[in-house]
Amino acid sequence: MNPSDVVDLVWQLEDEVNNGGFHQFFNNSSGDSTRETIDALEEIGAKVFSDILRRAASRFPGRMPPKDPGERLAALWSKFPRTDEFRDLDTQFLAYPEDLSSLIDAYKRQFPNVAFRAREEI
Repeated sequence: MNPSDVVDLVWQLEDEVNNGGFHQFFNNSSGDSTRETIDALEEIGAKVFSDILRRAASRFPGRMPPKDPGERLAALWSKFPRTDEFRDLDTQFLAYPEDLSSLIDAYKRQFPNVAFRAREEI
């Protein structure tokens, strides 16, 4: 995965969870890349955040939400019909157990020749 994609995936996760929790993350297109987002978190050194996302994903049958949007939405809404069903993990994520901004900044400094998109472009 290229460094720009790593940062984009982490930002997408953070934005979705901040705006509506893991339910929103899985409901939107960001959920297409759940496995890749776990990898991106590990790549930047966000081990606690990757564990939280892994635990959220493991609530789906097969321990990972389907990559296909239609299948994922069907599984999400049948298994988790209320948007607060990930509240325990939302709370853990929103407590910011790691300094995500610093981890992203440190990661980006490793790639001085990569043109990262501005967060607003994601």
